[in-house]
Amino acid sequence: MRSSPAAHRGSDWRRPGALLAEGWRIVAADRDAGALATLEGRGAANLRTVDRDVTDEAAVERAVGEIDETFGPPRGVVNSAGIGREVPFLETAPELFRLIYEINGVGSFIVSRAAQGASRAPS
Repeated sequence: MRSSPAAHRGSDWRRPGALLAEGWRIVAADRDAGALATLEGRGAANLRTVDRDVTDEAAVERAVGEIDETFGPPRGVVNSAGIGREVPFLETAPELFRLIYEINGVGSFIVSRAAQGASRAPS
C-alpha cells in the first residue's frame, strides 16, 4: 500500500477515486466537517478524513503526524484546497482577497512543507 495525504473538497472525486483504486491510502483534510462527511465510506479502510484548517500550521503539523503514525511517512501530497468568490475585482474587499490568498496560497505552502518534512524525517 502507498500513503498519500490529500487535501480534497468538492465534487471532483475522479483523481482521489483513481488513487484509491490503485491502492493508495488517502487522507482528506478540510475545515468543513460537512464536506468531509460526503467522502466517508468511499474508500473504506484506505481513506481517512481529518477536520483541519490548512492555514493553521500547528493543526497541519498534527495532521501530518497522525498520518505518519497511521500510514507511515507521506509519499505524496495533493493540494486541492481552495476557495473562490465571484465578485468583480473593484468590489473585492481586501479582507476577502486575504482570505482567498491565505487558503489557496499560504495553505498549500503549509501543507506541502509539513508533508515534505515528514517524508524526509529519519525513521
